[in-house]
Amino acid sequence: MKNEEVLARVHLYGLFKALELLPTLDPVAAKLIENRSLSIEFRIRNVGRARLHLDQGKVRLEVPEDRLSGSDFSGKKPGVILWFASSAHFNGMIEGKKQPVPLKGFGHLKFLSGPFGEFTGRLEHFLRPTEEQLQDPDFFIANTRLTAWVAFHALSEIGNTDDLANKSARYIPDGVIQLKVLDDLGIFVRAREGKLSTGVGDCDNPRCILWFKDLKALNELLSGKLNTYTGIGQARMGMKGFIPMIDFLNPILGRIPAYLQ
Repeated sequence: MKNEEVLARVHLYGLFKALELLPTLDPVAAKLIENRSLSIEFRIRNVGRARLHLDQGKVRLEVPEDRLSGSDFSGKKPGVILWFASSAHFNGMIEGKKQPVPLKGFGHLKFLSGPFGEFTGRLEHFLRPTEEQLQDPDFFIANTRLTAWVAFHALSEIGNTDDLANKSARYIPDGVIQLKVLDDLGIFVRAREGKLSTGVGDCDNPRCILWFKDLKALNELLSGKLNTYTGIGQARMGMKGFIPMIDFLNPILGRIPAYLQ
């Protein structure tokens, strides 16, 4: 069973994080925002805030340290502010069933309902593929990278706020778990005093490493076609370093499908 507030955090800080990567993988998405410079702030009651900065085809998600007040936002002021009365309200917008309440930027509403809506729709296009689409090598690469970004950023939100997952997160020793696809993708999860955060790239001094031979191995793990033990037995993935960190991470990974399906 999923919690609406946890789901809202997964959408805002996990799903929206993948929008940074989307235009680098999809020319169609990049073209939709290529001439646009705009910052959009999302405010969700009792959940938090974030800003999507669009800048000539590039995207950056800004998450303030103080998520509820957003008092430490940096950079330019938002041209659009969208308010949501509850987690369910925001989740309903993601599902295409509800509309946000605009507090600022009424002149941009045509863009939000048009090109920006098409832009975010391209993310769904890659995250909900058909088996036929996955046969295309370029599509497969985009699907795997985007799914990984969503899943591992969502993992920290779930580990910090989902009751079941948090029971495991609290026991992960302090340090960094590096997730690495050889010669490709790098993502890391940092544990500190029972709280998790996700970063992109390769950490200089990880305490534990979970590696994958290729994107196909990672894709099959994320889609449930491959489990950890089989992957290790087939030498398609492996671990090194302080392995107990992975032992406590696994139950959190198991909670991800409840929020992303």
